[in-house]
Amino acid sequence: MQEIETTHSEEIFKEMFADLLKSGKDIRLKALGWSMHPTIKNGEYVVIKAIACRDTKIGDIIVCQNINNKKIVIHRLVKKLNSRNSPILITKGDNNFSRSTDSPIDPDEFVLGKVISIEKPNKIINLENSLSWLSNYLIVWLSLYLPWVLLIRRKFIRALEIPHLIPLKLYQNFIRVIKRLKRNQG
Repeated sequence: MQEIETTHSEEIFKEMFADLLKSGKDIRLKALGWSMHPTIKNGEYVVIKAIACRDTKIGDIIVCQNINNKKIVIHRLVKKLNSRNSPILITKGDNNFSRSTDSPIDPDEFVLGKVISIEKPNKIINLENSLSWLSNYLIVWLSLYLPWVLLIRRKFIRALEIPHLIPLKLYQNFIRVIKRLKRNQG
């Protein structure tokens, strides 16, 4: 997971983090880990602002607290499911090429903010413009559906290699060899 470097205990940090965001301050933090690679690389800085759950969009990179280990993580929002009380958010790291996603998040309790920019070594990437939104949505689509496409492709290729087709390939190769021999003799 894309963990945020802290020097305080996680609980104190989370409270400070939430208080700063609620007061309208943006927070600049160094991201650690490889789960969001190549979008956010290990050691790059991100700027985070507070966001209401209703304002999140599929493709946003959100900052939340992991339900299981209580660590603060930065992952991409890939699904919003409607429930009775409030939406349930599903996130996934960009470097996760499997079909699995993170545990569902209760937005009222665990969403802390949204990444609005990434500081790369030579440039700052603004994630709040329309072009960024389009690329973020494309990344989500690839993240969710590319593993299925590759699986179907692999099954299709295997189906083409079934044993009853092998004699046909041998017969076609045999015909080619005979035609070559005839051309070389004549």
